[in-house]
Amino acid sequence: MDPVSLATGGLFFSWLAHDLEELATMPGWTHPLFDKVPFLPEDIRRHGCSREHVYLGIGLMGVLMAVASIDGYRTRGRSSVYQAALYGYGMHAFSHLGSAALARRYTPGVATALRSSCPSGSSRSGRCELTG
Repeated sequence: MDPVSLATGGLFFSWLAHDLEELATMPGWTHPLFDKVPFLPEDIRRHGCSREHVYLGIGLMGVLMAVASIDGYRTRGRSSVYQAALYGYGMHAFSHLGSAALARRYTPGVATALRSSCPSGSSRSGRCELTG
């Protein structure tokens, strides 16, 4: 398997591993600071996201990540859609780390944030800057 196939497929499978953690831990979880965010609906502040909301969000992101990975494979990593998804996915690791730091405890997604998300967005090799 060539490096482009590994990088473009790796984006999707890295996202999958990360979101399986979120799928297992996010429904019903509430952040200690949710009550300080005035624009959140009262139900989410008290009970967290419902299982249905989590499934919907993860499903929609799955479609987006699959499309970006396929487009990256098709264009040998040069697609702006693929590169934007790669960068955004990598940078979102910092929101997980920040959330855990503010909560001073485990938050959904933080266990896999550095292992799966951060290397994808920060690694130059993941951007598929190949000649040819």
